[in-house]
Amino acid sequence: MKKVTKAVILAGGFGTRFLPATLCMAKEMFPIIDKPILFYHLKECVESGITDVLIVSSKNKIEVDEFLYPSDEILQNLKINNRMQFLDEYYNVRNKLNIQVIYQMEKNGSGGAVAITENWFSEPFVLFNGDDVFDCGKSKMTASSVLIDAYVKTQKSSIILKTVSKDVVSRYGMVRIDRELSKNMFELSEIVEKPQPQNAPSTYATLGRYLLTPEIFDKLKQTSKRGNELYASDAINLLAKDGRCVGVDFDGEYYDCGNKLEFAKCTTHFLLKHPDFGDDYVKYLKDLVKKL
Repeated sequence: MKKVTKAVILAGGFGTRFLPATLCMAKEMFPIIDKPILFYHLKECVESGITDVLIVSSKNKIEVDEFLYPSDEILQNLKINNRMQFLDEYYNVRNKLNIQVIYQMEKNGSGGAVAITENWFSEPFVLFNGDDVFDCGKSKMTASSVLIDAYVKTQKSSIILKTVSKDVVSRYGMVRIDRELSKNMFELSEIVEKPQPQNAPSTYATLGRYLLTPEIFDKLKQTSKRGNELYASDAINLLAKDGRCVGVDFDGEYYDCGNKLEFAKCTTHFLLKHPDFGDDYVKYLKDLVKKL
């Protein structure tokens, strides 16, 4: 069986929840300590065996291109001042990936962004929401590798699931489970978008990481716009209704970095893990809590 080696990263949104910051910086470039959100996606790709990445961006997000293709002037300045070592981790990831950027000319939602990639894919690929950061902790299984493993076992599209409390189910797409296939893996029959707690079909929410088979493109053509946008989740729901989608309960940390509070939590999470100053940050937080 051919390995899954391709990924799509959606990075074309406006980032309106972070205005006015996103007037001058793409939200995918927001730093989590010293690395932008996009870097964490690229690192996950490398750790998951992915080699080819297609980024769906927009023409006004020049920072994405500048990050992927640093100017000769900047690099020369770093070399002259003996600062290139600060890019060691960056190049360790960047040089292992074949990255291409295309532009979503029409702002027509996540479904529209996925649809324009059809000519690039005749095989399964991992889809990243540009906002969402996962950390697998001590496990060697990233969110993407968990999905790839589920695909290998089932030959179906797969999505990451996480149990959420009833008071927040209206923020998520909640899945209806048809049957349990194995520990932490379920065959899905439906995704109910942002239901009221009493109408939620389960406590499992869909998160921003998917492995999609090329079937997704036909399903996108069968979906209708909501407002001016096509939603990839609507097409994934059609796959589920056809029995062509499984969900995997992910044992790791997840942050929706398109949400201000979640972005702050994500930064705190990685600060606490930082080898250079994690302990000092813990001390700072403990001192801070005493003052509350």
